[in-house]
Amino acid sequence: MTINNKVVQVKLELANNLYCFMNTDKTIAIGDIVVCDTARGLSVGNVVAFTEEGSYKQKRATKYIIQKVNMADHFLRLEQAKRVKEIEATLEAKKKEFVDTRLLDLVIEQNPSLGALVAELNALKKGV
Repeated sequence: MTINNKVVQVKLELANNLYCFMNTDKTIAIGDIVVCDTARGLSVGNVVAFTEEGSYKQKRATKYIIQKVNMADHFLRLEQAKRVKEIEATLEAKKKEFVDTRLLDLVIEQNPSLGALVAELNALKKGV
C-alpha cells in the first residue's frame, strides 16, 4: 500500500515511539527504510503505517521524510566489493605462482643440478 502526500508513521531506530512525518514520495511503502528530518536532526527509521485522512496524527506531523533508503544499491555495492577482493586474491595467487615458477626456472638455468631436486620434490608432493 502506498499513498502520496499523506502522513506516514515511522519507527525511528533509537526510539520506542512511532513518529508521524509528512510524505511526498509516491513510492514509499510499509517496511521501507527512510531518512527523516526530526527535532534532533536526521534519523533513520522504518515505515510502519499510513494515517487516515483527517486523523489527529496528520496534524502532529510537522516535518518531512527526506528520502527512502535504497538498500538494493547498497547490497549491489557490497557484492561488487566482495567480487573485487575475490578477483584480486586470484590474480595475486596466480602472480605468486608465476613468479615462483619463473624464479625456479632461472635458478635451474644457473645451476642445472637443481633441476633433478625440483623434479624429485614435485614427485614427492604429488604422492603426499
